[in-house]
Amino acid sequence: MVEAVTAPEATAEETAGEQTENKWVYLFDEVDQAEAKVGGDWEAVRALLGGKGANLAEMTRIGVPVPPGFTV
Repeated sequence: MVEAVTAPEATAEETAGEQTENKWVYLFDEVDQAEAKVGGDWEAVRALLGGKGANLAEMTRIGVPVPPGFTV
């Protein structure tokens, strides 16, 4: 027989106001946030988001119809 194991739940004290230092997932409409994180250098944004992710985010920013999405 296989027994299910669940992970312990975090308490409110453990999660309240907690932010991780590194953000790994960016929505396409968060390109400005990614750009601010790397100091405004577009090549650094491309390195952070990847070429396709950065280009889709830029297209979203300038108003090209792009399906909602994210990049990891």
